[in-house]
Formats: sequence, C-alpha cells, structure tokens
Amino acid sequence: MPKLINSASYELGLAKLKIEELIQRQHELEAEVLQLKTHIRRHNIPLPKTSQPTIKSAPLDKNFLRPTAASLSRSIQAPQQQSSENVETEPRIIIEDWPHHKEYNDGVLVKIPDPDDQWARYRQPTTSSEKKQREKFFKVSIEEEESTQSDSGIYLNESSNHWSNNDYAWPTGEEESTQTKDESPADAMKRSLSERSRLRDRVKPHLYSVPIRSHILIDHLNRAFHLAQEIFFYGAKKYYPRAVQDLQGAREVRWGRTEMQHCFFFRIGGQGVEIAGTRYSSNTLEAAFDDITRLRNTICHFNPSDTARYMWTYDNFICAVQELAIIFGDEYRAFRARALRDKLSKEAENSLREIESLGLLAQLPLARPWELHHVRAFGRIISTRRDYDEDDEEDEACPIWLLRAARDWDLRRPEPSKGDWLPESFEE
Repeated sequence: MPKLINSASYELGLAKLKIEELIQRQHELEAEVLQLKTHIRRHNIPLPKTSQPTIKSAPLDKNFLRPTAASLSRSIQAPQQQSSENVETEPRIIIEDWPHHKEYNDGVLVKIPDPDDQWARYRQPTTSSEKKQREKFFKVSIEEEESTQSDSGIYLNESSNHWSNNDYAWPTGEEESTQTKDESPADAMKRSLSERSRLRDRVKPHLYSVPIRSHILIDHLNRAFHLAQEIFFYGAKKYYPRAVQDLQGAREVRWGRTEMQHCFFFRIGGQGVEIAGTRYSSNTLEAAFDDITRLRNTICHFNPSDTARYMWTYDNFICAVQELAIIFGDEYRAFRARALRDKLSKEAENSLREIESLGLLAQLPLARPWELHHVRAFGRIISTRRDYDEDDEEDEACPIWLLRAARDWDLRRPEPSKGDWLPESFEE
C-alpha cells in the first residue's frame, strides 16, 4: 500500500492554524489573568505568603573567625560625609540650541528638560527623530530657499542631492542614550509596551495604492472604533471617573469634538490629568483624541471614494487607537489594535495577489470585468500618474502588477486618459 505524503503547503497551513489557535489561547489566558487581578484588587483578597526556609548559621568555633570589639565598632561607625555647604559646585554652561537648551554633563552635551513640556517621555522626540525631521525640512525646501540658504553657508551638493553644512556637527548617539536615564517607571512601561506592540511599524509602501473591498474596510474600522470606545470608557473609569459618570457602557462614548469637550476636557481644565502614572496636558490629549474623531467621521460618512484612498490613511486611524491604549496603559487592547493593523495589511496582500491573477487573465477572451473597488483605484492611479514624480515614495512603491492592471483597464475604456503621462508608456 503506498504511503501518502502531504505537501509542504498543506503542512504549512496546519502549522499556521496551530499558531493561530495558540495565539487565541494566549489572549484568552491573558484576559482571564486580567480579570483575576481585577477581582483580587477590588475585593482586597490577600495573597498567600510563601514560607521561606530558615537557614541556621554554623557556630564559629574558632576564635580567629569571631569579630572583636574593635571590628564591631568600626563597622557601626558611619563614614564621615562632607558637608554639602562646603562643596563647591561647578558653574553650568548652558547652550541655546533651538528648540531646546543643552548643557554639558560628564563631557556629553545633553538636553535640559523643559518644565512646561508635559508630554510623556515615550512621545517626546529623540535625537535621531529630530535629525530626520531637519533633513526632511532641508530636502523639501531646496527649491524655495536655495538662494537664502546659499548665503548662510548651507549649500546643495549636486552629486548627492542633499543639504550639507561643514560648520555643523550632528549630535552623537551618546546624547540620545542619556535621555532615558531619568525616565519614570510609568513612562518606561509605556515605552516598552509601544515597542512590544510594534506601534511604529507602519504599513509597507508597496501596499499604499492597493484597493480593499468596502465591507472588509468598514468592518476593520468599526472594530477599531469600538476598541477606542472601550479603551476610553474603562480607562477613564479607572483614572478619571467624572468623565464617564453619566455613561452605562463603552458604546455610549461619543467621539465628537463637542461631546469630548463637554464630558472630558472642560472638566480637567488646563492643569491636565494623570493617566497610568503619567501626567498629560490637555493639548496632548486633544491631539490624540482628534485622530479618533477623524476615524469616527470616516465611519459615519463612509462613501464609495473611501475605498480608493491610500492604505496608510487607515493604518494611521488604527495606529491612533493603539496609541490611545498605550496612553491608558491598556496592554490587552493595545495588542488587539496591533492585530487589526496586521489583518488589514494581510487583506491588502490578498487583494494585490488577486489583481495579479486577474491581470494575467485579462488578455483572454470572456475574461470577467474588474470589480468596482478595482476600478475606483485604477481611476485614482491614472489621474495621479499624470503628475509622476521620481522622488515620490508612493509612485516608486506602486507594484508593477497594479500599474499594468490600471493600464489595461484604461486602454479598454472608450476614452483613454490623456496627458503628460500615459499608461501604455509604462514598462517594467
């Protein structure tokens, strides 16, 4: 009797199913642990104390091992400390470097924290992010500020197409590492949560222009919005109960700007509020809540053209929900938001493979027409490719199969597009 050997794809499918089951079981166990911890804290249930075995020290039989009176007196005496009044402090050398002030600490130039800056530490820019922001500003303003910048000593290198300044030295990585020395435990926990939940992992550039079916898209956005309602309701109930004292459940949370002003921001005032060990200003919370408001408006006013928008738009919406969970210290819902972002990216990958398959069959007779969400995306690609820019990341990242499908659809129309850029001139 022949022995049946399963294919590698079949075994891989079984392995993926097993992994998904284990992940689901892990989430269930984490939720159960969270419920038990909440139950213990709510009812003040004492935890069982573990008995520690007592270790008896062996008697010191030998006289030379026993402490003497002189050794005991020396160990009891505390070392003399120098009076703080006689200590001479070195003068501080403060350097003004917009937008921060800096000083030397052990020979390293570090940033002086601003007492008016109430942002959480994990939300504050690092040296690397400030450097990238400056480089981006210099690159964008090349054509507008070329004459002004050339007079001030900053010039454009034609071979590298980057701004350069020989008189300026960028800060080293040592300065960035010193910024986390005085980090509070709450900020360290939130920074760790943002790293473990991959908050800054954005959608891949080659998926920016890929269309997704409307029912799949609206389902993911609805799940993200319901998650934001739960995060705010249970988080505010724990850290600021006045904001939800008139609500019975998470679904009653209204994310309109006016509603949030009345139920939350007018009550906390200008002094801000402490959430999960970190004090946030009203401006910081308004900026974070405003992204959720835009998500709510997109769901309430969803229209056919929304299926042709760039993927990073929807990824930013769900990323705002994940960041809201990190603000409230809600680890469970932060990972749920990350899972929604991963699922949406997976749907975009499946849609791209579908377009590739349909594009190969489009040349055959009796080929089925493109679906409506494909046509909407093709129309947007055709209109934007007329103004093709070689430096545009979205143009460079657009997959070859998506461009070929848009070209095929455009050429079969009664009136193909006209302009500086035509789809038939595109080659791989």
